[in-house]
Amino acid sequence: MDSSPVKHPTRIRRLARDYWLPLVFLGLSLFFLASIILENGYSLTLEDGIFENLTAVFYVAGSLFCFMGFITNRRRGPWPVRYFLLGWASLLFFLGMEEISWRQRVFDVETPEFFASRNLQNETNLHNISSLDFNRLFYSSVFLLGVAIPSPTVLNNRFSSTMRRLSIPLPQPQMIVPFILAFTFASPEWMIAVPEFAALLAVAAVGLSLAIKTNVLKKDTATGSMDNLHLWIGLGGMSLILLVLLLFEDNLGHINQPSEIIEFLFSACFLVFAYGVRGEAAHSSSS
Repeated sequence: MDSSPVKHPTRIRRLARDYWLPLVFLGLSLFFLASIILENGYSLTLEDGIFENLTAVFYVAGSLFCFMGFITNRRRGPWPVRYFLLGWASLLFFLGMEEISWRQRVFDVETPEFFASRNLQNETNLHNISSLDFNRLFYSSVFLLGVAIPSPTVLNNRFSSTMRRLSIPLPQPQMIVPFILAFTFASPEWMIAVPEFAALLAVAAVGLSLAIKTNVLKKDTATGSMDNLHLWIGLGGMSLILLVLLLFEDNLGHINQPSEIIEFLFSACFLVFAYGVRGEAAHSSSS
């Protein structure tokens, strides 16, 4: 029998294994912040650029993962799960096509008058309509789905068990920090124009701070896959993003300049969520 001591993972391997998700999104955030500091941030938002196309690819890939989960559960899974998965697949596909204006420029389709008179970029899509209302609805909905609803599942076992019993596919608690980091990319002008956005950021910062102070993740909570380091990554990332956007506001091309960054990070969050949903659907179907 081999009596040699068991080799434990190195600290770097443990970090990669336990914290890869928030660290990946922190790394992406640092990349975008460096681009803004170097005054190259505006180039990231160009039409048909790499990040706009990746945003569309991520949304469509997430849509495919959700549709695969729907197919896997179409006969055995509970009907609410099936139709929630189909709803997610439809929504993510819609967002992906919206991002690239339904390939309008590729097929040289003329913009209808309704969109031409209202769209900031003269494109056939809703997300560039010259109104704050659509963006307000979109960002508030993402905050609700990615941060507000998953948070009680971390803090309260009863709420977590209720959500599991309902079997509603929502972003996993591990996605809270990535969604918060994505949500923080907003110009100071935008926060002044949309004060509720700043209020939601303040709620996120206070929530992370209180969770760290009360050491709530060390208690008997619903998830064992998160600890205080996840929260520190979120709080530290938020502080750094806000500081850079404030100090280098003049490097931003216009009030909506970081929106492509937000949308790219949102798409990456939803891709990770959808991949996890597909795995859970496959597991529940085989069990």
